[in-house]
Amino acid sequence: MEPGSSLPTLYVHTMRPEWGLAILAAEDRTKRRFLFQDGQVRTFKRGFFHLLETADKPLDVAARVANELSHKLDDGHPERNVVPARSEAGATFEDQVAIFGMLFEKGFEDADWIDRVRGAGGGNRRKKHRDPAIADAQTLLAEDRLRGHLAAGDFEKVRADVMTLLNATSLANRKDREPLEDLPPERLEDYATAQVELLHGDGPLLDRFTRLMAALDTEDGPKVTWPLVTTPLALLHPTEHIAVKPAPFRRQAEWMAPTLVFAKKPNGTLYRRFRKMARAVQAALTKAGFAPRDLLDVHDFIVTTLRPKHLRMLEEVEDDAGRAAA
Repeated sequence: MEPGSSLPTLYVHTMRPEWGLAILAAEDRTKRRFLFQDGQVRTFKRGFFHLLETADKPLDVAARVANELSHKLDDGHPERNVVPARSEAGATFEDQVAIFGMLFEKGFEDADWIDRVRGAGGGNRRKKHRDPAIADAQTLLAEDRLRGHLAAGDFEKVRADVMTLLNATSLANRKDREPLEDLPPERLEDYATAQVELLHGDGPLLDRFTRLMAALDTEDGPKVTWPLVTTPLALLHPTEHIAVKPAPFRRQAEWMAPTLVFAKKPNGTLYRRFRKMARAVQAALTKAGFAPRDLLDVHDFIVTTLRPKHLRMLEEVEDDAGRAAA
């Protein structure tokens, strides 16, 4: 069981997904046993644990699979797994889709969405407009430009380009920018190199993410935030990466990835799970008839539909429908 979760963690074998999902049945110092959906209990020795990865599934799927497997293990003790009530888990994905449809009848193709969120309808640019920010990122964070700064030893220009981008978008606020603004001069080269590698490198994402955090995270400085680290990635690579906004993403995970344990301090492992969750939301939206153009649409769907005022709006509509039916 992961902290804060009422469900056992679900796993999938990366090389044998056909075995289905699994839960941990037993473990000791040298081995772990897992019960899989195909009915088999398999034992893995230390050195092979990495083959079992956490499987993020929507709450209803996770609850069903976890309970089925736990019943087999516990022989009649289903109370071990208590499925969170709606009030504990927050809005369901179906609730979010309903809210989105009420706000934007044509979804991501709605004229209001294109104008107010994407900023592609003409008129004055605003910080919340995504398309102009993407265009800025393609220029300011272009690989040739940034690697040119590194080659010239002009590490300050890397920071300046990132700051220019962050200052022009609502994806990051003033407090998000503080760790970069206050970065000690002796860390500037490490930061610039790590930032360019995160954006354009081909090494493991976890290693690149960790390197940037090491350059930004100072003991006495402002706390590094999720928007600071993920906004440049999301704007430069909007179909591949997600800008993480902590509060709504944590609420989204309560339904789409219920075993995910949130951390205020950004880290690469959790980021990969957020990105995986965002892609699951993208796939579910497409299935529901609202296909996002990129992961920025997914970000704004999550933030918009989980706003308290919009959740209250859905409750009011449901209450009115209930009274009418009565």
